Amino acid sequence: MRVAFVAKGGSGKTTVSSLFIRYALSQGKQVTAIDGDMNQHLSAALGLKEEGLNIKSLGNNEARLREILGTNHAYLTSIDQMIESTPAGEGSHLFTSQSQSPVWDEFAYKDENLRFLTAGTFKNENMAETCYHTYTGAVTMFLNHFIDSSDELVVVDMTAGSDPYTSGMFSRFDAVVLVLEPTLKSMAVYDQCMQYGKDYGIPLYVVANKVEDESDLEFIREKVGDDLITHLGSSKFVRQQERGVWANIETLEPENLNALHTVLEKVMNTPKDWDKYQKLGETFHKIKAEGWGNVFCGGDLMQQIDPNFSYAKAAQELGV
Repeated sequence: MRVAFVAKGGSGKTTVSSLFIRYALSQGKQVTAIDGDMNQHLSAALGLKEEGLNIKSLGNNEARLREILGTNHAYLTSIDQMIESTPAGEGSHLFTSQSQSPVWDEFAYKDENLRFLTAGTFKNENMAETCYHTYTGAVTMFLNHFIDSSDELVVVDMTAGSDPYTSGMFSRFDAVVLVLEPTLKSMAVYDQCMQYGKDYGIPLYVVANKVEDESDLEFIREKVGDDLITHLGSSKFVRQQERGVWANIETLEPENLNALHTVLEKVMNTPKDWDKYQKLGETFHKIKAEGWGNVFCGGDLMQQIDPNFSYAKAAQELGV
């Protein structure tokens, strides 16, 4: 199951997503965690520290990622024409959490049930040269070729705001978790996500964060209704963690631990639909091709779509 964590900046998105990842691991889940935020704080929030900083990032090495994923794609006339939304097809490098892959060897930090990857961030030589979509686009490439099962988790800590919707990246997930704090600015992000995502059928689950009392909770509930699935309150556990004092996730306050359990149950019970995933991927590939890709690459990128390829069939063949 694939889940993206989104929020207004400062709402606690990275903190909540890292707690969720740690809780899922404590429940025996296989987790692929990806830091897709420009600020790149997820590795520290997970306690990986140097291990998470020393891996090769997807975004800073996009050319190598394209080489691995698309060199043998039968419907690509040139690897240089592979863009972030290019769907997998005959000859594409598809991989699972259990398979051997250069993607894992070159881009991932591995520790028991956790695989950690990062979109990367700007280096001095990249400043003013490109926007961060280049980096999140590399994550999209990864997601378009990774075949996950309904029993494992792919968790991406996304860029702040509604950008995952406006870029179409939200379509690469089974569900989106929106972390909201009880403020009008945070509510505005909810409105944007609902507006941009309403026609595509990707479930949006709201988690209220920084809730101090019932009035905070009611403020959010009045706005989002049944989209609110749970809430987290103040946490001594989190404050201690942010000061470098680490403890087992099971010692998190019971009410906050129950909230993480609710999120995990909600995500794991979301239906996985490879056919919808494929259809939405082709829809947004068409938008990108006609919007800028055809001109940028000098060709009709809709010709990259393999009419005989099926993600559902590929998942079955790979045993997931």
